[in-house]
Amino acid sequence: MLPFVLSEDARFAMHVSQAIAVAMLFVAGFTLGRHAGHAHPFRSALFALLLGVALIAAIKALGG
Repeated sequence: MLPFVLSEDARFAMHVSQAIAVAMLFVAGFTLGRHAGHAHPFRSALFALLLGVALIAAIKALGG
């Protein structure tokens, strides 16, 4: 919500919002991987990040 409040350009705010969401997915994936005891929590973080990027790409492809 904050990017839309602080920026007058809706397109720029959308890109900032998507970047924040992907970064949060990376952090959440890393935390989940570390909490679950994985030897390489970075892999969990990378998977979460790629999943988020794929979802954003699918939404854009469908016109969103």
